[in-house]
Amino acid sequence: ANANTGCTLTLLRNIDLGTITTTNNIIKAMTIDLNGKELRAAVNKALVGLLTLNAAVEVTIKDSKTGGKIINEHALNGQMRGISIDKAGAILNIQSGTIRVNNTGQYASAANATLGVAQYSACTARGIYQNANTTVNISGGRIEAVGTREVYGIVEESSAANTTYLNITGGEIYAEAPAYAYGICAFG
Repeated sequence: ANANTGCTLTLLRNIDLGTITTTNNIIKAMTIDLNGKELRAAVNKALVGLLTLNAAVEVTIKDSKTGGKIINEHALNGQMRGISIDKAGAILNIQSGTIRVNNTGQYASAANATLGVAQYSACTARGIYQNANTTVNISGGRIEAVGTREVYGIVEESSAANTTYLNITGGEIYAEAPAYAYGICAFG
């Protein structure tokens, strides 16, 4: 959608973008009101979020009704992301609604080889990926990351020269996998 800075985008119906290989860049400050609806896609490219804050903007996710979700669900050989915050200075506020990632790819294992299941060397899921010098404020809602291996509700990446800020005053962070499930993980 072509939006004005500071506007509120309200979902009026469920939206399924199907299988996509590029992100939906957010480059203007805005509020996204899920309005009880779902924004869904199967992002078929590693290191790409369904939504990406790709400018130093402030974005708020809320659900003025109930049941609103942002969902990225797919079998991916690589790192899957729900929302990616890539640009320094970007701020993401989660007030309500659900952000869900589900990487259904089967991790390479002896058991899967025996069963003849398609296997991947990497099949991770990250609900929110937070790059250096960015801020995430969570006051409500739910972050869900599920998959077959290595899932993270929130990942923060930074280094000694950079900082990420994660402020949590409410909401839920949920991670579930047979192996390696983390609610919050910081690298750097």
